[in-house]
Amino acid sequence: MFGHIFTGDQEDADRLNARFTYTKHHEMIHLRQAQNTHNSWFRFYLLYMWYSLKILPYARKARKAIYYLNPFEIEAYAHTRDLTYADSCREEGAKEWRRFAKMPLAERLDFVRKKNII
Repeated sequence: MFGHIFTGDQEDADRLNARFTYTKHHEMIHLRQAQNTHNSWFRFYLLYMWYSLKILPYARKARKAIYYLNPFEIEAYAHTRDLTYADSCREEGAKEWRRFAKMPLAERLDFVRKKNII
């Protein structure tokens, strides 16, 4: 949240810091996405909520659809294993989420299924 990863205690934080590089990278992509929303966490979260509300009709059709069909999450999950992606977006921020936002929900669902995101 706001560029920070919160954990329940120091032991969890140490474990996350030592082992889960993909989780940290996923969150770094969200940081780059916030940069692309005029460097505003407020705008990022506002857009995140807006896209989540637009996905509500699919919530019954696909489990966890509100989360996984969110354009910000699609981009982050699609590039989580590419550990160079966040660095390549350093200048302009991550902006592939904009392409996913323009996709119809059915097309997004097909995309995340093909990429094994869901």
